[in-house]
Amino acid sequence: MVTYITRIILSAEVDPKDSPAAARRGAMLKLLVSRGFVINRRKNRIVAESGSMEAQAVKRYLLEHGFRADEFQVYLEYTRQWGML
Repeated sequence: MVTYITRIILSAEVDPKDSPAAARRGAMLKLLVSRGFVINRRKNRIVAESGSMEAQAVKRYLLEHGFRADEFQVYLEYTRQWGML
């Protein structure tokens, strides 16, 4: 059996004077949470993780909602569990 984890990475370093960027990041996180993503803060980045939404689907979803591809990074990690493949 193969499962996957999709990670969306956002920079946590935003200039406090740049409130539009912070608002966009907040809106993106809200959308991701609504699709079942779990949000974690790690050092200088914010990581949203899901095992139910594939990487290309979430990228399309964010682009359709007006976000630019340079505002986030998408990672897809496959995990093979014991059993037949």
